[in-house]
Amino acid sequence: MAGEETIALRAPGEHRAERSYMRFYSSWFCPCAQRTWVCLEYLAEAGFLDYNYIAIDPYVPGENGSYTKTPLSLAEKAQKFPDFVAASPRGLVPALADTSSGGENVVNDSLVCCEYLADLYPQAGLMPPSPADRAKVRMFWEHCASQVIPHFYKMLMFKGDQREQARLDFLSGMSIANAKMQAVSPQGGMFLGGNRFSLGDMALGPWMQRIPIVLGPYRGFELPRTEEFARLHQWFSVLNSFPCFARCLVDTERLTLNYIGYADGSATSEVARDWVGVGNKAKGSGSPEDTSKGNSKASVKSADEALWQAAWLPGGWCAQEVRGMGPGAVK
Repeated sequence: MAGEETIALRAPGEHRAERSYMRFYSSWFCPCAQRTWVCLEYLAEAGFLDYNYIAIDPYVPGENGSYTKTPLSLAEKAQKFPDFVAASPRGLVPALADTSSGGENVVNDSLVCCEYLADLYPQAGLMPPSPADRAKVRMFWEHCASQVIPHFYKMLMFKGDQREQARLDFLSGMSIANAKMQAVSPQGGMFLGGNRFSLGDMALGPWMQRIPIVLGPYRGFELPRTEEFARLHQWFSVLNSFPCFARCLVDTERLTLNYIGYADGSATSEVARDWVGVGNKAKGSGSPEDTSKGNSKASVKSADEALWQAAWLPGGWCAQEVRGMGPGAVK
């Protein structure tokens, strides 16, 4: 089953919305959201839960149905998707709204969403029982988040020498990831070894999947099939055999096209700003976008931040929706 079919199956139909107590706010192309999506499919397959997939399109539509990576403002998102912004006050996917306990618990950020599901269903084994093994999962997640994933996007958005440096940094981060996984599970298989699906596999899985789909077509990049990366290749072949992972991959040609905004340097998404630094470098420095457009982007971001902060003031809509969770808890 392809990702499009899974989305249609999980859509909140007239009766399904009353049956599913877990709402999942996601965008089909987002690898961060895919982490949580795969975990939800894994739990649904095992009979632990049912969930609704709520599709969020956070970007300004392009001409003739083309894709952009120009985000809607937070105010626009709040008007278009009010329940989503109540669950994710910065307007970023993924987010969960869980009514299983009677009230409504809202959760956002991919790692937090995944750990929430692991804590909700500990018997599913998304996180291992040993504190030492749990720490290994979290350390691998942190390594991928800081030393691998940013360079994936820099390879797409940077030019010249900066792109080559991003390629080298990506390879370095992947080499260390290979060594870390080998140390955790030298017997092979999934991150924790064998067929033990866990959050460790979601630290890197969606981006490993996108190497041939995105970095291949746009940058001619392949992860070398050498001993340095052998454990990663072996792991990914096992991960691909899991139905929950396969059910969360949309049409690959469609996914390739969706990344054109990163490949041509026009993206102004949170990823582009926070991981790649669009608009933060002087013109001519090799940045994918010059600073002549920076003032308008800064004003939009400032307006968005002001709206987000206002939501958390006493009486704000998010302060009313989410008790006991301050602004500092939202990434």
